[in-house]
Amino acid sequence: MHDRDFLSLYIKVDKFIKDAYSSNEGVSEYIRQMEINCGKGYTYVQSWRNDYIELKRVRWLRNQLVHDDIFEGEEEDYDWLENFYNRLFTADDPLSRIRKVSQTIQRKPVQQTTQPPKPSTNQQLYRKTETWYGYNWHSKSNLEYVQFKEEIPPQKRPSLWERIIRFFFG
Repeated sequence: MHDRDFLSLYIKVDKFIKDAYSSNEGVSEYIRQMEINCGKGYTYVQSWRNDYIELKRVRWLRNQLVHDDIFEGEEEDYDWLENFYNRLFTADDPLSRIRKVSQTIQRKPVQQTTQPPKPSTNQQLYRKTETWYGYNWHSKSNLEYVQFKEEIPPQKRPSLWERIIRFFFG
């Protein structure tokens, strides 16, 4: 691999990113977008960290080649850049993958129902019931019986003032 091959491939990648992101900076813009979206990137893209580090390294190699006329790149750097370029074309690069995941999340329909949610097996649904006890002394035995009223639907809770009046005056 020659430094000219590396530089021509870098220019292709840079031009592609400039066109795709309508930017003047290309690879630097892509790195900036990765830094902005790093939370989603680490969550949804397995190769995020490696791609970020390699992209910064490739930019550093290009800057070194152009400004200092020194090239310390290896065959692996060229291979990685070529692979990244192919992933850009197939929309399998890190930022494209985040966009796909975000669109999938936004498309999920929100379930809207007017009925209250059904409790799961671990939850219990409590209803307020009113009970009263009646005492009936039978002639043959002193047995106490308890009579339960039917379950009544929940009602509006009385105000504090109404509860105080009911407490003192029945």
